[in-house]
Amino acid sequence: MIFDHQPRQKTVFFLLILLAGFTVIFVLRQRGGQFYELREEKARLEAEQAELKARKETLSRRKRQLRGDPYLIRKIARRRLGLVVPGEKRLWLDPPTIQLETDGSRNSSETSPAPPQNFPAINDSFPTFKD
Repeated sequence: MIFDHQPRQKTVFFLLILLAGFTVIFVLRQRGGQFYELREEKARLEAEQAELKARKETLSRRKRQLRGDPYLIRKIARRRLGLVVPGEKRLWLDPPTIQLETDGSRNSSETSPAPPQNFPAINDSFPTFKD
């Protein structure tokens, strides 16, 4: 053996091997942590991608449905956009009045917000769509 009669060299050699081992373990541990984080990020992104693909398919199906059904488009235009067919009139109804009791002796009336002043009850100026 090379270190039979030199205990000091054995100790130095052992410490160098130990230091090299700890260095390798430290480096691998850091890389392993990064690998684990990247693997989690990849799984999260794949799940998000699958969710977005499903959403895209739902929207594509809805688009095809709307293209093929003019009645459905008309129904949505009436409900969401407030459109009316030429010749129809749209009515604005006042919301109901609610009586609130404040201190037991007085009643105060509160209503929902009123329509704007320049908004008539029956308005011919609503946007219309033609058949």
